Amino acid sequence: MRRLLYVFAILFFISCDKDKNPDPAGENALDKQQAPFGKSEVEVELKKVLFNGILEAEYSYEGKMLAEELRFSSSSASVPSQRMVFKRAEGKIQTVEIMTKSQGDSLEPSYLVTYEQPINDSLRYVTRKDLRNTSVSTRIYAFDNKGYITRQEVWADLKATESTNVYYVRNEQNNVAKSWTKKPSEAKGNDVEYMYDNHPNPFFKMGLDSYGEITIRSLSPNNPVREIYYAGSKVTSNIYYTYDYLPNGYPSKVTVRVESVNFPPYSYNIEFGY
Repeated sequence: MRRLLYVFAILFFISCDKDKNPDPAGENALDKQQAPFGKSEVEVELKKVLFNGILEAEYSYEGKMLAEELRFSSSSASVPSQRMVFKRAEGKIQTVEIMTKSQGDSLEPSYLVTYEQPINDSLRYVTRKDLRNTSVSTRIYAFDNKGYITRQEVWADLKATESTNVYYVRNEQNNVAKSWTKKPSEAKGNDVEYMYDNHPNPFFKMGLDSYGEITIRSLSPNNPVREIYYAGSKVTSNIYYTYDYLPNGYPSKVTVRVESVNFPPYSYNIEFGY
């Protein structure tokens, strides 16, 4: 579930023509972009995530919007190792302030993530500034006309001469069905294929996984049950996810098994607030 990967080749770098394709509900294209973009509200409040029984992340909200995430290290589950504060305007995320542990248990400002003004209806920049050395990295997110992410382009820094692209192909349920990575000077990377259940993914409307990242764990409305990794046409590995579900359909526990004798199964427990 910690993986970030997947698929599609050609994406549009211009916005949709709203005059030709008006939204019947009158909803702004930017408003309906998937979280953490747009104005998506959570349906239930995910409060805690435990990894193998140890507290990994804790969340708080303002209304139905994620306001703060605390992350914990396995060595000290009582003292946060990182704090993320989400700043919004009219429901839309503007910045994320990230504080990390310095000396002792104190947290100090370390990064500032800025959700830049949209380039158009289908392209968004997100910049991350390292407050310790002022370096800046950039990600560009591309969206389809339903507001789902179809590609992210990663620049190591603003002077990068070559970026890394991660492509996503979605199925009829808008889940990511395939992904791959590619640099302009390199051949297309190997595919990863994803299979899902029909239960709601608690990370989807938060827009971030329990590591504060926009990854495969948060990109799809449903929960993955299998990931298949390929080298060309050959399957190299499988990852399987097994869930325990609550009456409302959300998972309370997921057990992850990787097809490797050197990688033992692990589990996440998910606690909600009502």
